[in-house]
Amino acid sequence: MPASLSRWFVKLHVATGVSNICSILFRLVSGTQSTGSVRPASAVSAAERVIGVGSALKGLFPDGGLQRGGVFVLSGEDGSTSLLFGLLAGALVNGLWGAVLGVESFGVEAALGYEVPLGRIVLVPHLGPTWLEATAIMLGACDVVAVCPPQRCPAQQARFLAARARAHDAVLLVMPPLRFGDDYSKQWWPNGVDGSLRIVASCWRGLEAGHGTLRSREVELSFSGRRAGARVRVVHCLLPNCAGTLQEFSTPGATRESLGSRDINSVASRSG
Repeated sequence: MPASLSRWFVKLHVATGVSNICSILFRLVSGTQSTGSVRPASAVSAAERVIGVGSALKGLFPDGGLQRGGVFVLSGEDGSTSLLFGLLAGALVNGLWGAVLGVESFGVEAALGYEVPLGRIVLVPHLGPTWLEATAIMLGACDVVAVCPPQRCPAQQARFLAARARAHDAVLLVMPPLRFGDDYSKQWWPNGVDGSLRIVASCWRGLEAGHGTLRSREVELSFSGRRAGARVRVVHCLLPNCAGTLQEFSTPGATRESLGSRDINSVASRSG
């Protein structure tokens, strides 16, 4: 986060509510845009309608990236925060801005390890009852907004946020509360999203002989959505690799066999 935004956030966090903080951050972020104001939907060219996600995740999406105006749900109890890191690291390039709202598992040091550009992210770790208004405000200022609602989102509110994302050509990423995991999309967010990204399986490497240190994690990711039809798209990657970043997995043919044993997974990968 830029120093100017950081100072405003620290000073205002105690004095006012989340929605008021986001309103002020909205004006600050908008002032940093090259146009000096929030970009209208008509200003986005056809080539800009897809936000890139990096080579490791590109194969997940029918369009090769996040379609502007779309709503995507991230699920999979084992490491959905790491998946968010990987998406943001690939998406927030070329001057794009992001916001992360209510994702208490978002660790700054871990995000830096994934090369997430924190200087272009508005981070509000804790959301209150005005989370809907705060999310709507950030959708008007940022290109990618990730939110973990503190309560179940009724269908009417979900449609409102989807319309807001379309109107401002933003992408909305919906994160699960950790206690809900894979049941999140059924219990916490209504159906009808543009896509669902899920960590299907994962396996940590480094303890094969029963000793050593964790080095990397192989994961299998799936994507299903309205545009993908009945086809479920799958990619394999290291999340993270030995350097702590996202990397394509060079031998995907062996991944399913290697992920067949998940004993270590249910314990170690919950930290991601």
